[in-house]
Amino acid sequence: MDGESFESICEGFTAFTLRRDKLLSLPNNQLVCTYSFNHALYREVIYDGLGQMRRASLHRAIGEQLEAIYPPNQRGDLAVRLAQHFSVVQDWPRALDYLRSALHVANGRSARRDAMALLDRAVDIVAKLDDHVRIPAEIEFLEWRAAIEAVAHDPGAQQTYAQIAQKARQYGDVDAQCRALLGLAYAVSWRDLAGSMRVVEQVLDLSAQQADPIQQDLTRITAHVRRLWGNGWNRAEGQACEEAVIRLRQHGDRLTTARANASFAMLCIISARYREAHDLVDEGYRVLREASHNLVEIDLARIAWMRHVGVPWSLVSLGEFGAARREFDAGIAIFEQNDDLVTARVVQSFRCVLLLHAMDYEGVLQATAPLLDLSADPMSLVLPTVRRQALVFSGLAEVGLGNNAAALRYFQMAERETALQAVHLDWYWRLQLEWGMVNLLIADGANVTALVRAKGLCDLVAQTDERTFQALAWEARAGAALACGENAEALESVANSLAACKDVDVPLAEWRVHATAASAYRAIGDEAAAAAHSNLGAAIRQRIAGTLPQNDPLRAKFEQRSELLASA
Repeated sequence: MDGESFESICEGFTAFTLRRDKLLSLPNNQLVCTYSFNHALYREVIYDGLGQMRRASLHRAIGEQLEAIYPPNQRGDLAVRLAQHFSVVQDWPRALDYLRSALHVANGRSARRDAMALLDRAVDIVAKLDDHVRIPAEIEFLEWRAAIEAVAHDPGAQQTYAQIAQKARQYGDVDAQCRALLGLAYAVSWRDLAGSMRVVEQVLDLSAQQADPIQQDLTRITAHVRRLWGNGWNRAEGQACEEAVIRLRQHGDRLTTARANASFAMLCIISARYREAHDLVDEGYRVLREASHNLVEIDLARIAWMRHVGVPWSLVSLGEFGAARREFDAGIAIFEQNDDLVTARVVQSFRCVLLLHAMDYEGVLQATAPLLDLSADPMSLVLPTVRRQALVFSGLAEVGLGNNAAALRYFQMAERETALQAVHLDWYWRLQLEWGMVNLLIADGANVTALVRAKGLCDLVAQTDERTFQALAWEARAGAALACGENAEALESVANSLAACKDVDVPLAEWRVHATAASAYRAIGDEAAAAAHSNLGAAIRQRIAGTLPQNDPLRAKFEQRSELLASA
Protein backbone atom coordinates (compact mmCIF):
# COMPACT_ATOMS: atom_id res chain seq x y z
CA MET A 1 0.00 0.00 0.00
CA ASP A 2 1.33 3.45 -0.82
CA GLY A 3 1.76 6.00 1.97
CA GLU A 4 -1.12 8.25 0.94
CA SER A 5 -3.66 5.40 0.85
CA PHE A 6 -2.47 4.20 4.26
CA GLU A 7 -2.74 7.70 5.71
CA SER A 8 -6.26 8.16 4.28
CA ILE A 9 -7.51 4.96 5.92
CA CYS A 10 -5.92 5.77 9.29
CA GLU A 11 -7.32 9.31 9.28
CA GLY A 12 -10.78 7.81 9.22
CA PHE A 13 -10.16 6.29 12.66
CA THR A 14 -8.39 9.21 14.40
CA ALA A 15 -11.56 10.44 16.05
CA PHE A 16 -11.60 7.51 18.46
CA THR A 17 -9.37 4.48 17.84
CA LEU A 18 -6.10 5.94 16.49
CA ARG A 19 -3.99 9.04 16.98
CA ARG A 20 -1.41 10.64 14.74
CA ASP A 21 2.18 10.03 15.80
CA LYS A 22 5.48 11.39 14.44
CA LEU A 23 6.58 11.74 10.84
CA LEU A 24 9.07 9.06 9.89
CA SER A 25 11.82 9.41 7.30
CA LEU A 26 12.54 6.13 5.51
CA PRO A 27 15.99 5.21 4.21
CA ASN A 28 14.96 6.40 0.73
CA ASN A 29 14.13 9.82 2.28
CA GLN A 30 10.39 9.28 1.86
CA LEU A 31 8.33 10.86 4.65
CA VAL A 32 5.45 8.84 6.06
CA CYS A 33 3.02 9.52 8.86
CA THR A 34 2.84 7.01 11.70
CA TYR A 35 -0.13 6.22 13.92
CA SER A 36 -0.68 4.71 17.35
CA PHE A 37 -3.66 3.15 19.08
CA ASN A 38 -5.29 5.43 21.63
CA HIS A 39 -5.41 2.52 24.07
CA ALA A 40 -3.63 -0.82 24.20
CA LEU A 41 -7.03 -2.49 24.57
CA TYR A 42 -7.95 -1.57 20.99
CA ARG A 43 -4.78 -3.16 19.68
CA GLU A 44 -5.31 -6.28 21.79
CA VAL A 45 -8.92 -6.80 20.67
CA ILE A 46 -8.13 -6.34 16.97
CA TYR A 47 -5.03 -8.55 17.19
CA ASP A 48 -6.85 -11.33 19.02
CA GLY A 49 -9.59 -11.20 16.41
CA LEU A 50 -7.20 -12.34 13.68
CA GLY A 51 -7.09 -16.01 12.81
CA GLN A 52 -3.80 -17.75 13.57
CA MET A 53 -2.91 -18.35 9.91
CA ARG A 54 -3.80 -14.77 8.97
CA ARG A 55 -1.83 -13.45 11.94
CA ALA A 56 1.28 -15.48 11.02
CA SER A 57 1.00 -14.35 7.38
CA LEU A 58 0.84 -10.71 8.45
CA HIS A 59 3.83 -11.04 10.78
CA ARG A 60 5.93 -12.56 8.01
CA ALA A 61 4.80 -9.92 5.51
CA ILE A 62 5.57 -7.08 7.92
CA GLY A 63 8.97 -8.52 8.79
CA GLU A 64 9.94 -9.02 5.17
CA GLN A 65 8.66 -5.56 4.20
CA LEU A 66 10.75 -3.97 6.98
CA GLU A 67 13.75 -5.88 5.63
CA ALA A 68 12.99 -4.51 2.16
CA ILE A 69 12.71 -0.93 3.41
CA TYR A 70 15.71 -0.92 5.76
CA PRO A 71 19.15 -2.11 4.59
CA PRO A 72 20.99 -4.46 6.98
CA ASN A 73 23.16 -1.73 8.50
CA GLN A 74 20.07 0.31 9.48
CA ARG A 75 18.05 -2.39 11.23
CA GLY A 76 19.62 -2.09 14.69
CA ASP A 77 16.73 -0.19 16.31
CA LEU A 78 14.21 -2.46 14.55
CA ALA A 79 15.91 -5.70 15.60
CA VAL A 80 13.59 -6.46 18.53
CA ARG A 81 10.48 -5.91 16.40
CA LEU A 82 11.90 -8.03 13.58
CA ALA A 83 12.76 -10.81 16.03
CA GLN A 84 9.18 -10.73 17.29
CA HIS A 85 7.70 -10.93 13.79
CA PHE A 86 9.81 -13.92 12.80
CA SER A 87 9.30 -15.68 16.15
CA VAL A 88 5.55 -15.76 15.57
CA VAL A 89 6.06 -17.62 12.27
CA GLN A 90 8.64 -19.91 13.96
CA ASP A 91 11.49 -18.74 11.77
CA TRP A 92 13.84 -19.36 14.68
CA PRO A 93 17.22 -18.77 12.94
CA ARG A 94 16.10 -15.38 11.59
CA ALA A 95 14.56 -14.41 14.94
CA LEU A 96 17.81 -15.30 16.75
CA ASP A 97 19.86 -13.28 14.27
CA TYR A 98 17.78 -10.21 15.06
CA LEU A 99 18.05 -10.83 18.78
CA ARG A 100 21.83 -10.92 18.32
CA SER A 101 21.63 -7.54 16.58
CA ALA A 102 19.46 -6.16 19.36
CA LEU A 103 21.94 -7.46 21.95
CA HIS A 104 24.81 -5.68 20.21
CA VAL A 105 22.80 -2.45 20.22
CA ALA A 106 21.91 -2.84 23.92
CA ASN A 107 25.51 -3.62 24.87
CA GLY A 108 26.76 -0.70 22.80
CA ARG A 109 24.57 1.52 24.96
CA SER A 110 25.63 -0.32 28.16
CA ALA A 111 21.93 -1.07 28.69
CA ARG A 112 22.42 -4.14 30.85
CA ARG A 113 18.79 -4.67 31.81
CA ASP A 114 17.63 -4.52 28.18
CA ALA A 115 20.36 -6.99 27.21
CA MET A 116 19.36 -9.44 29.93
CA ALA A 117 15.71 -9.28 28.86
CA LEU A 118 16.76 -10.01 25.28
CA LEU A 119 18.83 -12.95 26.46
CA ASP A 120 15.81 -14.39 28.24
CA ARG A 121 13.87 -14.23 24.95
CA ALA A 122 16.76 -15.83 23.09
CA VAL A 123 16.89 -18.71 25.58
CA ASP A 124 13.19 -19.40 24.99
CA ILE A 125 13.80 -19.62 21.23
CA VAL A 126 16.99 -21.69 21.54
CA ALA A 127 15.06 -24.32 23.52
CA LYS A 128 12.95 -24.94 20.40
CA LEU A 129 15.94 -25.79 18.16
CA ASP A 130 17.18 -29.26 17.23
CA ASP A 131 20.04 -30.62 19.38
CA HIS A 132 22.79 -30.19 16.78
CA VAL A 133 22.16 -26.42 16.63
CA ARG A 134 20.66 -25.95 20.10
CA ILE A 135 23.78 -26.76 22.12
CA PRO A 136 26.14 -24.34 20.29
CA ALA A 137 23.43 -21.66 20.54
CA GLU A 138 23.05 -22.31 24.27
CA ILE A 139 26.81 -21.87 24.71
CA GLU A 140 26.76 -18.70 22.59
CA PHE A 141 24.01 -16.95 24.55
CA LEU A 142 25.42 -18.09 27.88
CA GLU A 143 28.68 -16.41 26.81
CA TRP A 144 26.69 -13.24 26.17
CA ARG A 145 25.17 -13.44 29.65
CA ALA A 146 28.47 -14.20 31.38
CA ALA A 147 30.25 -11.34 29.62
CA ILE A 148 27.56 -8.84 30.62
CA GLU A 149 27.71 -10.11 34.21
CA ALA A 150 31.51 -9.91 34.20
CA VAL A 151 31.58 -6.28 33.03
CA ALA A 152 29.08 -5.44 35.80
CA HIS A 153 31.11 -7.45 38.34
CA ASP A 154 27.99 -9.49 39.03
CA PRO A 155 28.78 -12.47 41.31
CA GLY A 156 26.51 -14.55 39.06
CA ALA A 157 29.22 -14.46 36.39
CA GLN A 158 31.13 -17.18 38.23
CA GLN A 159 28.23 -19.63 38.03
CA THR A 160 27.47 -18.76 34.40
CA TYR A 161 31.07 -19.30 33.29
CA ALA A 162 31.17 -22.63 35.14
CA GLN A 163 27.97 -23.67 33.33
CA ILE A 164 29.47 -22.74 29.94
CA ALA A 165 32.66 -24.69 30.69
CA GLN A 166 30.63 -27.78 31.56
CA LYS A 167 28.44 -27.54 28.43
CA ALA A 168 31.45 -26.89 26.19
CA ARG A 169 33.30 -29.89 27.64
CA GLN A 170 30.29 -32.15 27.07
CA TYR A 171 29.91 -30.83 23.52
CA GLY A 172 33.63 -31.17 22.79
CA ASP A 173 34.20 -27.47 22.08
CA VAL A 174 37.67 -26.93 23.55
CA ASP A 175 37.90 -23.30 22.39
CA ALA A 176 34.66 -22.38 24.15
CA GLN A 177 35.76 -24.30 27.23
CA CYS A 178 39.02 -22.34 27.37
CA ARG A 179 37.17 -19.04 26.99
CA ALA A 180 34.75 -19.99 29.74
CA LEU A 181 37.53 -21.02 32.13
CA LEU A 182 39.38 -17.76 31.49
CA GLY A 183 36.19 -15.88 32.29
CA LEU A 184 35.75 -18.01 35.39
CA ALA A 185 39.32 -17.23 36.49
CA TYR A 186 38.57 -13.51 36.18
CA ALA A 187 35.32 -13.70 38.17
CA VAL A 188 36.92 -15.84 40.89
CA SER A 189 39.86 -13.41 41.18
CA TRP A 190 37.55 -10.72 42.59
CA ARG A 191 37.41 -12.65 45.84
CA ASP A 192 39.82 -15.62 45.70
CA LEU A 193 43.21 -15.19 44.05
CA ALA A 194 44.46 -18.73 44.76
CA GLY A 195 41.30 -20.26 43.28
CA SER A 196 41.62 -18.03 40.24
CA MET A 197 45.21 -19.07 39.62
CA ARG A 198 44.23 -22.75 39.81
CA VAL A 199 41.70 -22.16 37.03
CA VAL A 200 44.35 -20.39 34.93
CA GLU A 201 46.66 -23.40 35.30
CA GLN A 202 43.79 -25.59 34.10
CA VAL A 203 43.36 -23.36 31.05
CA LEU A 204 47.04 -23.52 30.14
CA ASP A 205 46.94 -27.32 30.32
CA LEU A 206 43.74 -27.46 28.25
CA SER A 207 45.11 -25.09 25.59
CA ALA A 208 47.40 -27.89 24.38
CA GLN A 209 44.24 -29.58 23.01
CA GLN A 210 43.26 -26.59 20.85
CA ALA A 211 43.65 -27.59 17.20
CA ASP A 212 44.06 -24.07 15.81
CA PRO A 213 47.43 -22.53 16.79
CA ILE A 214 45.94 -19.05 16.52
CA GLN A 215 43.21 -19.90 19.02
CA GLN A 216 45.84 -21.52 21.21
CA ASP A 217 47.92 -18.34 21.23
CA LEU A 218 44.85 -16.23 22.01
CA THR A 219 44.08 -18.45 24.98
CA ARG A 220 47.64 -18.40 26.29
CA ILE A 221 47.97 -14.61 25.95
CA THR A 222 44.92 -14.06 28.16
CA ALA A 223 46.05 -16.76 30.60
CA HIS A 224 49.50 -15.18 30.93
CA VAL A 225 47.95 -11.75 31.52
CA ARG A 226 45.65 -13.19 34.18
CA ARG A 227 48.65 -14.70 36.00
CA LEU A 228 50.59 -11.45 35.78
CA TRP A 229 47.66 -9.48 37.22
CA GLY A 230 47.22 -12.10 39.91
CA ASN A 231 50.63 -13.34 41.00
CA GLY A 232 52.64 -10.27 40.11
CA TRP A 233 55.15 -9.40 37.43
CA ASN A 234 57.18 -12.22 35.91
CA ARG A 235 59.53 -11.31 33.09
CA ALA A 236 59.59 -14.81 31.58
CA GLU A 237 55.80 -14.93 31.48
CA GLY A 238 55.62 -11.41 30.08
CA GLN A 239 58.08 -12.44 27.36
CA ALA A 240 56.04 -15.55 26.50
CA CYS A 241 52.95 -13.38 26.21
CA GLU A 242 54.69 -10.89 23.93
CA GLU A 243 56.06 -13.65 21.69
CA ALA A 244 52.53 -15.03 21.24
CA VAL A 245 51.24 -11.55 20.35
CA ILE A 246 54.00 -11.12 17.76
CA ARG A 247 53.06 -14.44 16.16
CA LEU A 248 49.42 -13.43 15.93
CA ARG A 249 50.29 -10.05 14.45
CA GLN A 250 52.28 -11.86 11.78
CA HIS A 251 49.85 -14.66 10.98
CA GLY A 252 46.43 -13.63 12.28
CA ASP A 253 43.84 -11.48 10.57
CA ARG A 254 42.87 -7.97 11.68
CA LEU A 255 40.15 -9.21 14.01
CA THR A 256 42.38 -11.84 15.64
CA THR A 257 45.08 -9.23 16.19
CA ALA A 258 42.60 -6.86 17.81
CA ARG A 259 41.47 -9.61 20.18
CA ALA A 260 45.07 -10.36 21.14
CA ASN A 261 45.85 -6.67 21.59
CA ALA A 262 42.86 -6.24 23.91
CA SER A 263 44.46 -8.68 26.35
CA PHE A 264 48.03 -7.53 25.74
CA ALA A 265 47.08 -3.95 26.63
CA MET A 266 46.42 -5.19 30.17
CA LEU A 267 50.06 -6.29 30.36
CA CYS A 268 51.28 -2.96 28.97
CA ILE A 269 49.43 -0.88 31.55
CA ILE A 270 51.23 -2.57 34.46
CA SER A 271 54.65 -2.38 32.82
CA ALA A 272 54.93 1.36 32.06
CA ARG A 273 53.97 0.96 28.38
CA TYR A 274 51.15 3.43 28.87
CA ARG A 275 50.99 4.93 25.39
CA GLU A 276 51.06 1.49 23.85
CA ALA A 277 48.25 0.35 26.15
CA HIS A 278 46.17 3.40 25.23
CA ASP A 279 46.66 2.94 21.48
CA LEU A 280 46.04 -0.81 21.55
CA VAL A 281 42.74 -0.35 23.39
CA ASP A 282 41.65 2.59 21.27
CA GLU A 283 42.30 0.75 18.00
CA GLY A 284 41.12 -2.62 19.31
CA TYR A 285 37.84 -1.17 20.56
CA ARG A 286 37.09 0.31 17.15
CA VAL A 287 37.94 -2.90 15.27
CA LEU A 288 36.01 -5.15 17.64
CA ARG A 289 32.95 -2.91 17.64
CA GLU A 290 32.89 -2.87 13.83
CA ALA A 291 33.18 -6.66 13.71
CA SER A 292 30.93 -7.33 16.69
CA HIS A 293 28.75 -9.85 14.86
CA ASN A 294 31.76 -12.10 14.33
CA LEU A 295 32.82 -12.20 17.98
CA VAL A 296 32.15 -14.11 21.10
CA GLU A 297 30.97 -11.55 23.60
CA ILE A 298 33.81 -11.99 26.07
CA ASP A 299 36.10 -10.13 23.64
CA LEU A 300 33.76 -7.15 23.68
CA ALA A 301 33.49 -7.36 27.47
CA ARG A 302 37.26 -7.24 27.88
CA ILE A 303 37.78 -4.36 25.47
CA ALA A 304 34.81 -2.44 26.92
CA TRP A 305 36.31 -2.70 30.42
CA MET A 306 39.69 -1.52 29.16
CA ARG A 307 38.01 1.30 27.22
CA HIS A 308 36.34 2.69 30.35
CA VAL A 309 39.19 1.97 32.80
CA GLY A 310 42.41 1.17 30.93
CA VAL A 311 42.33 4.18 28.59
CA PRO A 312 41.89 6.85 31.29
CA TRP A 313 44.26 4.97 33.61
CA SER A 314 46.97 5.08 30.94
CA LEU A 315 46.26 8.77 30.32
CA VAL A 316 46.75 9.54 34.02
CA SER A 317 50.08 7.68 33.93
CA LEU A 318 51.10 9.83 30.95
CA GLY A 319 50.25 13.00 32.87
CA GLU A 320 47.29 13.83 30.60
CA PHE A 321 44.93 14.69 33.43
CA GLY A 322 42.32 16.57 31.39
CA ALA A 323 41.77 13.78 28.88
CA ALA A 324 41.79 11.17 31.65
CA ARG A 325 39.08 12.96 33.59
CA ARG A 326 36.86 13.26 30.51
CA GLU A 327 37.21 9.54 29.84
CA PHE A 328 36.53 8.52 33.44
CA ASP A 329 33.52 10.82 33.76
CA ALA A 330 32.03 9.64 30.48
CA GLY A 331 32.33 5.99 31.53
CA ILE A 332 30.80 6.61 34.96
CA ALA A 333 27.91 8.54 33.38
CA ILE A 334 27.14 5.69 30.97
CA PHE A 335 26.88 3.12 33.74
CA GLU A 336 24.90 5.39 36.06
CA GLN A 337 22.41 6.22 33.32
CA ASN A 338 21.78 2.51 32.91
CA ASP A 339 21.45 1.91 36.69
CA ASP A 340 24.61 -0.23 36.68
CA LEU A 341 25.86 1.20 39.95
CA VAL A 342 28.29 -1.61 40.76
CA THR A 343 30.29 -1.02 37.57
CA ALA A 344 30.07 2.74 38.06
CA ARG A 345 31.68 2.26 41.49
CA VAL A 346 34.50 0.21 40.01
CA VAL A 347 35.25 2.98 37.50
CA GLN A 348 34.98 5.58 40.29
CA SER A 349 37.53 3.63 42.34
CA PHE A 350 40.02 3.72 39.47
CA ARG A 351 39.28 7.43 38.98
CA CYS A 352 40.95 7.95 42.35
CA VAL A 353 44.27 7.32 40.57
CA LEU A 354 43.68 10.62 38.78
CA LEU A 355 42.64 12.48 41.93
CA LEU A 356 45.64 11.19 43.88
CA HIS A 357 48.22 12.28 41.35
CA ALA A 358 46.39 15.58 40.82
CA MET A 359 46.67 15.96 44.61
CA ASP A 360 42.93 16.34 45.17
CA TYR A 361 43.14 14.36 48.38
CA GLU A 362 39.76 15.57 49.62
CA GLY A 363 38.21 14.30 46.40
CA VAL A 364 39.81 10.89 46.93
CA LEU A 365 38.35 10.57 50.44
CA GLN A 366 34.94 11.67 49.22
CA ALA A 367 35.03 9.04 46.45
CA THR A 368 36.24 6.20 48.67
CA ALA A 369 33.94 6.86 51.63
CA PRO A 370 30.91 4.96 50.23
CA LEU A 371 33.19 2.07 49.27
CA LEU A 372 34.41 1.70 52.85
CA ASP A 373 31.23 2.38 54.82
CA LEU A 374 29.86 -1.13 55.26
CA SER A 375 26.91 0.08 57.33
CA ALA A 376 25.64 2.14 54.40
CA ASP A 377 26.81 -0.17 51.64
CA PRO A 378 26.75 -3.94 52.29
CA MET A 379 29.96 -5.81 51.51
CA SER A 380 28.14 -7.79 48.84
CA LEU A 381 28.02 -4.65 46.71
CA VAL A 382 31.70 -3.75 47.21
CA LEU A 383 34.05 -6.36 45.82
CA PRO A 384 37.23 -7.05 47.80
CA THR A 385 39.27 -5.83 44.81
CA VAL A 386 37.49 -2.47 44.89
CA ARG A 387 37.67 -2.19 48.68
CA ARG A 388 41.41 -2.94 48.61
CA GLN A 389 42.00 -0.07 46.20
CA ALA A 390 39.82 2.23 48.28
CA LEU A 391 41.81 1.48 51.45
CA VAL A 392 45.17 2.14 49.77
CA PHE A 393 43.93 5.29 48.03
CA SER A 394 42.41 6.60 51.28
CA GLY A 395 45.70 6.02 53.08
CA LEU A 396 47.67 7.85 50.39
CA ALA A 397 45.20 10.75 50.48
CA GLU A 398 45.54 11.06 54.26
CA VAL A 399 49.35 11.06 53.91
CA GLY A 400 48.99 13.89 51.41
CA LEU A 401 46.85 15.84 53.89
CA GLY A 402 49.27 15.16 56.75
CA ASN A 403 46.79 13.00 58.67
CA ASN A 404 49.31 10.28 59.38
CA ALA A 405 47.39 8.44 62.10
CA ALA A 406 44.35 8.06 59.80
CA ALA A 407 46.62 7.02 56.93
CA LEU A 408 48.26 4.34 59.07
CA ARG A 409 44.84 2.90 59.99
CA TYR A 410 43.89 2.58 56.32
CA PHE A 411 47.21 0.97 55.40
CA GLN A 412 46.99 -1.52 58.27
CA MET A 413 43.43 -2.45 57.30
CA ALA A 414 44.58 -3.06 53.72
CA GLU A 415 47.44 -5.26 54.93
CA ARG A 416 45.17 -7.29 57.23
CA GLU A 417 42.53 -7.83 54.56
CA THR A 418 45.16 -8.80 51.99
CA ALA A 419 46.52 -11.43 54.36
CA LEU A 420 43.02 -12.82 54.90
CA GLN A 421 41.74 -12.65 51.32
CA ALA A 422 44.19 -12.14 48.46
CA VAL A 423 42.76 -10.84 45.16
CA HIS A 424 44.17 -9.82 41.81
CA LEU A 425 46.44 -6.74 41.59
CA ASP A 426 47.24 -6.93 45.32
CA TRP A 427 50.93 -6.89 44.39
CA TYR A 428 50.42 -3.68 42.37
CA TRP A 429 48.55 -1.82 45.11
CA ARG A 430 51.13 -2.99 47.64
CA LEU A 431 53.79 -0.97 45.79
CA GLN A 432 51.69 2.14 46.33
CA LEU A 433 50.96 1.26 49.96
CA GLU A 434 54.68 0.80 50.70
CA TRP A 435 55.49 4.09 48.97
CA GLY A 436 52.87 5.81 51.10
CA MET A 437 54.26 4.19 54.26
CA VAL A 438 57.79 5.48 53.56
CA ASN A 439 56.48 9.04 53.15
CA LEU A 440 54.32 8.66 56.27
CA LEU A 441 57.31 7.53 58.35
CA ILE A 442 59.44 10.42 57.08
CA ALA A 443 56.66 12.86 58.01
CA ASP A 444 56.47 11.29 61.48
CA GLY A 445 60.23 11.64 61.93
CA ALA A 446 60.82 7.86 61.98
CA ASN A 447 63.62 8.33 59.46
CA VAL A 448 65.66 5.18 60.10
CA THR A 449 62.54 3.02 59.89
CA ALA A 450 61.55 4.88 56.72
CA LEU A 451 64.92 4.13 55.13
CA VAL A 452 64.67 0.43 55.98
CA ARG A 453 61.17 0.27 54.52
CA ALA A 454 62.28 2.20 51.42
CA LYS A 455 65.02 -0.36 50.79
CA GLY A 456 62.42 -3.11 50.96
CA LEU A 457 60.24 -1.19 48.49
CA CYS A 458 63.16 -0.91 46.07
CA ASP A 459 63.60 -4.67 46.26
CA LEU A 460 59.91 -5.13 45.49
CA VAL A 461 59.84 -2.83 42.46
CA ALA A 462 63.02 -4.41 41.09
CA GLN A 463 60.92 -7.52 40.42
CA THR A 464 58.57 -5.54 38.13
CA ASP A 465 58.71 -3.55 34.91
CA GLU A 466 56.56 -0.80 36.46
CA ARG A 467 58.97 2.09 35.86
CA THR A 468 56.79 4.76 37.49
CA PHE A 469 57.00 2.99 40.82
CA GLN A 470 60.61 1.99 40.33
CA ALA A 471 61.36 5.70 40.08
CA LEU A 472 59.09 6.60 42.99
CA ALA A 473 60.61 3.86 45.17
CA TRP A 474 64.13 5.18 44.66
CA GLU A 475 62.87 8.76 45.10
CA ALA A 476 61.33 7.79 48.45
CA ARG A 477 64.57 6.07 49.43
CA ALA A 478 66.48 9.23 48.57
CA GLY A 479 64.10 11.26 50.72
CA ALA A 480 64.52 8.87 53.64
CA ALA A 481 68.32 8.93 53.26
CA LEU A 482 68.32 12.75 53.26
CA ALA A 483 66.19 12.74 56.42
CA CYS A 484 68.82 10.45 58.02
CA GLY A 485 71.65 12.72 56.88
CA GLU A 486 72.95 10.03 54.50
CA ASN A 487 73.70 12.38 51.59
CA ALA A 488 75.84 9.93 49.63
CA GLU A 489 73.12 7.29 49.71
CA ALA A 490 70.55 9.94 48.77
CA LEU A 491 72.54 10.89 45.65
CA GLU A 492 72.96 7.24 44.68
CA SER A 493 69.21 6.71 45.08
CA VAL A 494 68.52 9.80 42.97
CA ALA A 495 70.76 8.39 40.24
CA ASN A 496 68.84 5.10 40.29
CA SER A 497 65.55 6.99 40.22
CA LEU A 498 66.63 9.03 37.20
CA ALA A 499 67.79 5.82 35.50
CA ALA A 500 64.30 4.35 35.98
CA CYS A 501 62.86 7.40 34.16
CA LYS A 502 65.24 7.08 31.22
CA ASP A 503 63.75 6.30 27.79
CA VAL A 504 60.18 6.06 29.15
CA ASP A 505 57.40 8.59 29.68
CA VAL A 506 56.72 8.52 33.44
CA PRO A 507 55.91 12.16 34.32
CA LEU A 508 54.05 11.29 37.54
CA ALA A 509 57.33 10.07 39.01
CA GLU A 510 59.74 12.27 37.11
CA TRP A 511 58.69 15.63 38.53
CA ARG A 512 59.02 14.23 42.07
CA VAL A 513 62.41 12.71 41.25
CA HIS A 514 63.75 16.06 40.06
CA ALA A 515 62.40 17.79 43.18
CA THR A 516 64.15 15.29 45.45
CA ALA A 517 67.30 15.47 43.32
CA ALA A 518 67.31 19.24 43.84
CA SER A 519 67.13 18.69 47.60
CA ALA A 520 69.94 16.12 47.49
CA TYR A 521 72.27 18.41 45.54
CA ARG A 522 71.36 21.35 47.73
CA ALA A 523 72.32 19.25 50.77
CA ILE A 524 75.90 18.91 49.44
CA GLY A 525 76.10 22.56 48.36
CA ASP A 526 75.82 22.01 44.58
CA GLU A 527 73.39 24.85 43.86
CA ALA A 528 73.83 24.68 40.09
CA ALA A 529 72.76 21.04 39.91
CA ALA A 530 69.95 21.74 42.39
CA ALA A 531 68.64 24.59 40.24
CA ALA A 532 68.82 22.49 37.08
CA HIS A 533 66.76 19.69 38.60
CA SER A 534 64.33 22.17 40.12
CA ASN A 535 63.73 23.72 36.69
CA LEU A 536 63.28 20.32 35.03
CA GLY A 537 60.72 19.29 37.63
CA ALA A 538 58.85 22.60 37.28
CA ALA A 539 58.62 22.15 33.51
CA ILE A 540 57.09 18.69 33.90
CA ARG A 541 54.60 19.96 36.48
CA GLN A 542 53.65 22.81 34.16
CA ARG A 543 53.11 20.38 31.27
CA ILE A 544 50.84 18.18 33.41
CA ALA A 545 48.86 21.15 34.76
CA GLY A 546 48.45 22.47 31.21
CA THR A 547 46.28 19.49 30.31
CA LEU A 548 43.56 20.95 32.57
CA PRO A 549 41.60 24.19 31.92
CA GLN A 550 43.12 27.36 33.33
CA ASN A 551 40.45 28.00 35.96
CA ASP A 552 39.93 24.35 36.88
CA PRO A 553 39.96 23.73 40.68
CA LEU A 554 41.77 20.43 40.06
CA ARG A 555 44.53 22.30 38.25
CA ALA A 556 44.79 24.81 41.07
CA LYS A 557 45.20 22.05 43.67
CA PHE A 558 47.87 20.30 41.63
CA GLU A 559 49.82 23.50 40.97
CA GLN A 560 49.70 24.70 44.58
CA ARG A 561 50.42 21.38 46.29
CA SER A 562 53.08 20.15 43.86
CA GLU A 563 54.90 23.48 44.12
CA LEU A 564 54.76 23.31 47.91
CA LEU A 565 56.09 19.73 47.91
CA ALA A 566 58.84 20.50 45.40
CA SER A 567 60.09 23.47 47.42
CA ALA A 568 59.98 21.70 50.81
